[in-house]
Amino acid sequence: MSISSMTGFARAEGRKDTSSWTWEIKSVNAKGLDVRCRLPNGFESLEKPLRDRAAKRLKRGNVSAALNLRRQEGVAGVRVNHAVLEELLATLPEIRKRVADAREPSLDGLLALRGVVEPVEEDLNDEARKALEAEILNDLDTALNALGAMRDEEGARLAETLQARLDDIAGLCAEAEKLSVMQP
Repeated sequence: MSISSMTGFARAEGRKDTSSWTWEIKSVNAKGLDVRCRLPNGFESLEKPLRDRAAKRLKRGNVSAALNLRRQEGVAGVRVNHAVLEELLATLPEIRKRVADAREPSLDGLLALRGVVEPVEEDLNDEARKALEAEILNDLDTALNALGAMRDEEGARLAETLQARLDDIAGLCAEAEKLSVMQP
């Protein structure tokens, strides 16, 4: 039985046409496998394949996977997500009640919050989108394999350390047994 660590980090990058992306995957100790995903708007469909692929490669750990997607061309502009903005503004009276010296939020602060301002991109046709998602998932596999390899390497080092300790203990036990026959 081989030992595998649960801590590790991996990164994989890719590019197709006018899109580029980066996967960053981190894992830490946990009893079971808990996969958390951070995907860009419009790519939520990658969550299930991400979870399935992580479960095939990793057995345990708290795993955080983030996909950062950039489009060089084809951005038609930006839009304000009014629903998110209104929800944030609706929480302000409650925050003021709880925090006496709370400052008014600035416009740039509100607009900088994730989900308030979203890029409006030109839609890809189904074929182009499927091809892009396939490339992104290939790089996910690369990142998961790199993470698994890192965890396996650390596990092998841990196994060596544990075996050295067990060998030391066995040697000390043998020494103690030899000394015990000298006792009256």
